[in-house]
Amino acid sequence: MERKTNKKSNLHAGHRSRMRKRFETDGFDSFSDHECLEMLLFNTMKRVNTNEIAHELIDKFGSISAVLNASDEELIKVDGIGDVTSKYLTSLNSRVSSIMVQQVSHTGKFDKINAAVIADWIMSTPDDEGKIPIVVCNSHDEIVDILYANTVDESTGACDIRKLADFLIDNNCTRYVLILHNKKQLDSKSAEALRIFTEALGANIIDAYYFEGQKPISLFEK
Repeated sequence: MERKTNKKSNLHAGHRSRMRKRFETDGFDSFSDHECLEMLLFNTMKRVNTNEIAHELIDKFGSISAVLNASDEELIKVDGIGDVTSKYLTSLNSRVSSIMVQQVSHTGKFDKINAAVIADWIMSTPDDEGKIPIVVCNSHDEIVDILYANTVDESTGACDIRKLADFLIDNNCTRYVLILHNKKQLDSKSAEALRIFTEALGANIIDAYYFEGQKPISLFEK
C-alpha cells in the first residue's frame, strides 16, 4: 500500500515539475484556465492532486476570475478547499484590485481615461456582470479602492438602487463612481434617483459610466 502511495506522490511531483517548466518557457500563454488555477493552488497544496480541484473550481464557478471573486464560504464548499486555500484565493483578488487601483491612480484624480482603463479590466471578466463595480474615491477624487456590489436583479439585469445605496453606505463610499457593464444595469432616471437618495445619506456620486466600445458614456452628462 505504501509503495502505491509513493508512486502516486511521485506522479504528482513529476506533473508539477512539467507544469513549472512550461511556465518558465511560455508563461501562462499556453495554459488553459484550469491549468493557471492549478499553478496557483501549488502554493497552498503541497501534496494534493490540484488538477482535479482546479477542474472542479472551474466547473463550479466558470472561470478564474469568478473563482477569485468567490467568497470564502463559497470556496470551502468545493472538495479539497480548506480555510487556508480559500483565504489565499480571496486575498489574490484583493491584491489584483489593489494593483489596478495603483495603475489607474497615476493621474491623481478620477477621469474618463481612468474610467476606460478600469472598464477594460472589468469587461474582461464577464462572470461579474451580475455585480456593479464601484470606484471609491477620497475627498480629492483620488481612487482609493474598487468594490463590487451584488445588487443586479437576475431576471431583469437592472440594478436594485435601494440595495446599491445600502451597499454604498455600509462600505463608507462617501464619494464614488459607477462603472457599468451595460446600459440596462442603470438608466439615467435611476442614476439620478440613486444620486438624490445617497446624497441624503452622505454619499456623493461623481459619475456613472457605461461604454460603447472604448468610449465612456456618462449617465449625468447631457
